[in-house]
Amino acid sequence: MQAARRAFEASGSPHDEATFLTERTRAGELAPDRLELAAYLGHPAARLAAGGPCGADDDLRRTRAWLEPLFQRSVAFSVRVALLAAHELHPALKRNKLGAYLTKALRLWLEEPGAHGLARIQDATRQLFAEAEAQDTAEARDAATSLAGVAVIAEGVDWDQVPAWPLTPPPKTLRAIREALRDELVPWALEPPAP
Repeated sequence: MQAARRAFEASGSPHDEATFLTERTRAGELAPDRLELAAYLGHPAARLAAGGPCGADDDLRRTRAWLEPLFQRSVAFSVRVALLAAHELHPALKRNKLGAYLTKALRLWLEEPGAHGLARIQDATRQLFAEAEAQDTAEARDAATSLAGVAVIAEGVDWDQVPAWPLTPPPKTLRAIREALRDELVPWALEPPAP
């Protein structure tokens, strides 16, 4: 495996990286489902290592169905994906900084889950709805509801009971969600194990 690592570090080529990823998977350092996730999201070396032309589908319903088993195994993974989706689907969360405190609370919880983080999330959720009420627009209310759904997932409600995105978002939004998923999840999927 060390020879494959050195070859990849020297060349930086997708083929050498694919060999290294394959060796990591064989050695048990990289879980096969994480390699498959990276391949599915379009990482070139992961696609080669997985042995086929997989890639995120243009239909978000299929993407969501594909990710479902991962949601079932990891609340943190569900929160990470739902947070990305909420921010891509609701420009008010970026433009008006609506829910900035809740977004920060969720990101802190991802780094260190626990009761203190959940209490912070609950406080931030109440603040979010107060902000949305003050803005008094349908856009703000929809954005608040979506972001609050992410908070509910962190609190333990199953992903499939809290739709974090509509089944047929506009194509531009769909592309942004896929790109955000790729940018956020591929490094996570391929990260080396903690020492």
